[in-house]
Amino acid sequence: MLVYNALITDYAGQLVVVAVPCNQFGLQEPGSNAEIPYCYQHVRPGGNFVPLFTISEKIEVNGIDEDPLYTFMKNTCGFPKPTLGDPGAMYYTPIRVDDITWNFEKFLVDTTGVLVNRYEPAVNPDNIRPDIDAVLAAAAAKKTRAARHNATKKN
Repeated sequence: MLVYNALITDYAGQLVVVAVPCNQFGLQEPGSNAEIPYCYQHVRPGGNFVPLFTISEKIEVNGIDEDPLYTFMKNTCGFPKPTLGDPGAMYYTPIRVDDITWNFEKFLVDTTGVLVNRYEPAVNPDNIRPDIDAVLAAAAAKKTRAARHNATKKN
């Protein structure tokens, strides 16, 4: 959790992180939507932690009741690893090859809402920094090109 706050601080105004609670993996997120921030503050990671990131309502990311956004993202990005883990720890059906495999799976979306990549849960968010930098550089270059184009049209 701390690394997500660090990313938001380091990329001030350029990066949005959204945590999406889900209780489908080992029943690790049993709290209500109202309880989840208190869990972050007092239990995991605790120490009066206050997230700088947005916390969505708890949803299902796999199975017949999965949120349509996750259906879209999974279909768009494919799957980052070939194994799903222990099906006994998965609390949904049906289990599919492109399912979210565990908590903290990540998606990178560019500044226009286009999905860039999907990362397995074990990937440290710090290791995504080069991809974030590339997305931001591409957005800046596109903005510069547009500004030049508009300046040319005026002349």
